[in-house]
Amino acid sequence: MDLQTHSNTNNFEIRLETFGSGNRVKRGHTYGPVLTSSYLLQYCSEGCGEIEIDGNIFPVKAGECFVTLPNQIRTERADTKDPWAHAWIGVNGQSAATFFDQIGITASNPIIKDCANSRIPQRLQKIIEVAHQPECQPNFILAESLFAFMKEFIKFRNISPQNNQTLTNKYIEQAIYYMNMHYFKSDINIQTLADSMGLNRSYFYEKNKKKTGMSPKQYLTQLRIQKACEYLLMPQATITSVAYSVGYEPSTFSRAFRSVMGINPSDYRNEH
Repeated sequence: MDLQTHSNTNNFEIRLETFGSGNRVKRGHTYGPVLTSSYLLQYCSEGCGEIEIDGNIFPVKAGECFVTLPNQIRTERADTKDPWAHAWIGVNGQSAATFFDQIGITASNPIIKDCANSRIPQRLQKIIEVAHQPECQPNFILAESLFAFMKEFIKFRNISPQNNQTLTNKYIEQAIYYMNMHYFKSDINIQTLADSMGLNRSYFYEKNKKKTGMSPKQYLTQLRIQKACEYLLMPQATITSVAYSVGYEPSTFSRAFRSVMGINPSDYRNEH
């Protein structure tokens, strides 16, 4: 049994660097000019205003998102009659770069219109809610919220399957990485993993099998039993402690172990 581990997170990394939301600002309120160090996405929930990016001015109204790319200088100006309110996230990492490139964001095209007619505002708010919980940073709960938001945007922008392939692969990498890091948790659920990535379970199954050569459930089982084999060689470990350490109840551990290794855990320990 030889499972490939996926410890290099740089290939699908996404980092949340800033987030927040607020009420309407004062009429004519101006913020900036400031230098943006991350991919900053802002959603205008009320009112209107304008964003100036590197000297170019773009009007923004309620229901629209606007994006500032890394190393750009921006100035925000609220309308003098109907000032805006917005929520925002700032992200970095290779997945972030891939995402904004795929949805067509450029220095001359930073506005995404009609976002209110999608689930984008709700997904954005979910990220902010999760990020406010210190115990969730940085971990899979926050990452899955980010990837679900990105998936919603991909669907909203009608990106073709071919162009979406790279991002889908990153979702699968993220799920595989999570299983490698959390195989000891008994409540890992393949349906929950697929849902968190915004992927259909059958599609998730297909892509995971293509990536690893096995179904998500088979991969998790193989991974757990591989770890169990390592633990069984520790003299101080009991069969019960090994079972709990790899996410099984003792009553189901022996059957799972035998299905992969062909022998019982106790026999494996004696032979080795």
